[in-house]
Amino acid sequence: MTDKFSNISTLVDLLRFRVNKHPDRVAYTFLPDGEGNGISLTYAELDKKARSIAVELQRSYHRGSRAILAYPSGLDFICAFFGCVYAGIIAVPAYPPKRNQKLDRFKSIIDDSKPSVILSKSNIVNKIKPMYKEDLSLKDLPWVSTETISEDNAKDYWENLVNADDIVFLQYTSGSTAKPKGVMITHENIIYNELMLQSAINLSEDSIAVGWSPLFHDMGLIGQVLSPIYMGMRLYFMAPISFLQKPICWIKAVSDYKATVTLAPNFAYELCARQITDEQKQGLNLSHLKIALSGSEPVNSSTMDRFYEAFSPYGLKRETLYPAYGLAEVTLFATGGERGDLQVYKSLLTNELERNRVVLTGNEGNNGKGTKILVGNGKPWLDEKIVIADPETNATKPVGEIGEILISGKNVAKGYWNNPEATKQTFQAYLSDTGDGPFLRTGDSGFIFNGSLFVTGRIKDMIIIRGQNYYPQDIEWTVDEISFDVNGTRPIRVGACGAFSTEVNGEEKLIVAIEVNSGYLTGLRDILKDRESIAGNACSVHQKTSNKTSQSHGDADVLPPEVIADAIGTAVAEEHELYVYYDR
Repeated sequence: MTDKFSNISTLVDLLRFRVNKHPDRVAYTFLPDGEGNGISLTYAELDKKARSIAVELQRSYHRGSRAILAYPSGLDFICAFFGCVYAGIIAVPAYPPKRNQKLDRFKSIIDDSKPSVILSKSNIVNKIKPMYKEDLSLKDLPWVSTETISEDNAKDYWENLVNADDIVFLQYTSGSTAKPKGVMITHENIIYNELMLQSAINLSEDSIAVGWSPLFHDMGLIGQVLSPIYMGMRLYFMAPISFLQKPICWIKAVSDYKATVTLAPNFAYELCARQITDEQKQGLNLSHLKIALSGSEPVNSSTMDRFYEAFSPYGLKRETLYPAYGLAEVTLFATGGERGDLQVYKSLLTNELERNRVVLTGNEGNNGKGTKILVGNGKPWLDEKIVIADPETNATKPVGEIGEILISGKNVAKGYWNNPEATKQTFQAYLSDTGDGPFLRTGDSGFIFNGSLFVTGRIKDMIIIRGQNYYPQDIEWTVDEISFDVNGTRPIRVGACGAFSTEVNGEEKLIVAIEVNSGYLTGLRDILKDRESIAGNACSVHQKTSNKTSQSHGDADVLPPEVIADAIGTAVAEEHELYVYYDR
């Protein structure tokens, strides 16, 4: 811990430090439409709102109770989060479901965390609460609209004894393939992880951050909300929908507010590189940007190259691009490079990679047939330790072989809420050859080369066909790279492709699912409306590419589904020597 923060061991200490040092300095500015002047909150205002919410919680709920935070992105979420921190209540961020949307995930989080209260805004409460009137386990759960709480409450706040080992919040995993699990994040986890991140990227109170990540996600909460308050810098942020509907909003905010740092998943950089037009770029100035962190999902070398090429004419420097690796179980940040270093690329032979062996081609600038370029994600920081182990035996893997990434350090969470079996399995791994541990089993595969971590994929997501290993993200990137379009409209949405396998007649088959661009959808529906079924239009390489051409529907030309399917199948076959199942 640095001298400046030697007495700071909790988020309560951290916010009080900022309030005492700069009470009137703006901490956060929310841009409701992704543009404009926004709505701001100073440290003193945040402290007062948090104390008033804390008093309301202290009056009704005991320390250690859970509170669901059901907010859209905005300042209300931040105030409620720190209200929970001040009251000693464990926050449970959960994006509120929309009307007519399935409630399964939201309800599963409630069932697992067993909260005492749901905190939200009045308009959200009025929409969502009636949706639970038939659910006996939820209908009596109290809701509190925090914006209606009087700030006069703040004077009645009484100090809680907060310990570094206390749980601050539960970060629920995606739950896409299993029941969501709540990662228990402590004050120590957060403070230590922020120190790691600050050691790596070296920002100051004069730095400025811009972001759009959802606040219920670890990247949004830890990287976007808590990092600025730790480093003392100002944050401008917008809702994810503002970025998704108009990607230029993010880049323009970086330019307009002279941001020093921003962060986002790989797909966001890809979306900007592909969809922001030259006309929209006019007037941008990205020369002040020092860190453009890419994390939360595999970092792709082609994306980094495209993003740099798209925005280097507007001041973006190559060394600004900052690939990193992390996950909720280590709070957020696990590895990253030295600020200002160029990205590290390694070109590997694909057929050796499928055998979990690292064989370099020595040609990092050419991602040709039979090769794959991986991006280095930097090194561990401070006292964090990373090893590569055999996922079956837990023995340390020799240099040059791929294995599971194991992590130990003060940033590793306490485990999963109310789930001792999963906690033991994931958070208490010991190396069978040395006895060292405990380590977190990340479920990710990778290797270390010259001190830098290279991530090859998710072990559980691995596609195994005819005894060969295939990473789904490699196949998905092949689909994303297909260059066909009709009148400038790309049929397949960027980053909206999924590759997986399933058994057909006793044999494992590859399936590719795509999402069609909304601007392309109407014409495609016209083609499909008279057909019996549109299901199963995956792709196949055992069919020759169709000679059907685009068909005109209204104002747009549209490729028939089988043409799109055959183009995908051909690309996957050429790149991976793999057939994609297509049930016509």
